[in-house]
Formats: sequence, structure tokens, C-alpha cells
Amino acid sequence: HAGLAKVDMTAALLLSVALASQAGRLLSSAGKPDLTPYLAFGMAMSVKLTAAPALAPLALLVLANRPDRNLHRIMSGLLAMAVFPLAFAVRTFLLTGSPFYPEGSLQWMLKPEWRMPELHPAIVMRLDRTSELYPQRSSIMGVLEMLRRWELPLLFSLAGLAAWLKKPRRRNALILAVSVAAYAAAAAAVFRPPWWGAKYTVLFLPFLAALGGRLLQDLRMLRRTAFAVSVALFIAVFSNPGYDYRT
Repeated sequence: HAGLAKVDMTAALLLSVALASQAGRLLSSAGKPDLTPYLAFGMAMSVKLTAAPALAPLALLVLANRPDRNLHRIMSGLLAMAVFPLAFAVRTFLLTGSPFYPEGSLQWMLKPEWRMPELHPAIVMRLDRTSELYPQRSSIMGVLEMLRRWELPLLFSLAGLAAWLKKPRRRNALILAVSVAAYAAAAAAVFRPPWWGAKYTVLFLPFLAALGGRLLQDLRMLRRTAFAVSVALFIAVFSNPGYDYRT
């Protein structure tokens, strides 16, 4: 468990750097080329493939900043993004026979010692979260359950986005809001069903919190109010004897 926590922490850090740096470029209308978002995202993918849905908001943030829409910049960025995943893919291919083992592996490509045996149907059913063994929710309820687990980072980012809905800043606020929604949609599609796959979206939460903090930075009174409300919610949630932090 400790090893998994270290992997998640590293992937979350790298993903936050990628998204936050590109969001910062949008907010400042930066024109100077910078490969940091691409490199950081590629490194996050190298650490954990569950970072993949964050490509949706990253792409939107890149396209929303006019200087970054340059085709040459995008191609250079994609090449930079591929450096680290490609290195790990080559290593995994040499070791197992498949570049993305065990995801998307073809049995005929795998070396004999890495081929997985056929699972018993009962085990397959237990591993399938859409099977009748588990309570099923509608797609909308599944997404809402996923969003519920984002808790304070989501509330913090929503407060910041709402504060930026003033006329001079409205465009950037809407772009950032759409980017967050794009991640939620992509994650719900990839991590199915979303009520179960919500645990994989933990990599996105540090960026959500940082985004809220950045947007509230220039609004002193609202920042203080949001902080007070967050502290109150934190105390209310964790002082509840029935609250289970593992869910």
C-alpha cells in the first residue's frame, strides 16, 4: 500500500504541474514557448496510466491560449510528451513482449511467462463492476457519485470559478470550467462505472484545489470566506462519527 501511495503521489504532482502550468499560461496569455505542460504530462503518464483522461482538459487549455495553437508548437509538445512514455514502453516491450502490459496486450505478442491464464467465470463476474453482484446506478448518478468524492477540492475550484465570472474574466473562467467538465466526462467514460472508478481521479484533485486557490488569490474577502467555509466543512465532515474516509 505504501508503494502504491508513492506512485499516486508522484503522478498527482506531475499531473498538477502539467495542468497548472498550462492554466497559468492561459490566465497570463503567455506567448513564449514552454514545453513544461507536455513534459510533465508525459512523465505523469509514465508513472501511472490513469493520468490519461487529463489529456482532455490539457488539450482544451492549450487550444484556448492563442499563441499555443501554433501547429509547430503543438507537434513539438507532442514529441516532448512522448519521450518518457516511449522509454517505458520500449522497456516493457523488451521485458514482456507488449509495450503496455497488461493493458491492451495481445496474447500472441506476449512472452510465455507473461501470459495470463483464463479466469474462472465467477472471478470474472466479481472483477466486473457492472455485473449483477454490485448495485448499479444510472450514468448520471454514477457521475454525481464521482463528483461527490472530489469534495473540498471541487468546492474550492467552483468558488474560484464563480468569482471569475465577472465580465473581464468571464472567458477564462468558462474555459477553465469546461476543462474541468471535460476531465469529468473523460474519466467517467474511461473508469467505468464512474462510481467505482472515482478512486482513480484522485490524481486530478490537487490541481482542482490549486486552481481554486489561484482564482481566489486576488479576491481577499471572497478568499477569506471560502477558507472559513472550507474549514467549517472539514470539521463538520471529519467530526461525524459515521464518516468513512476510505469511501
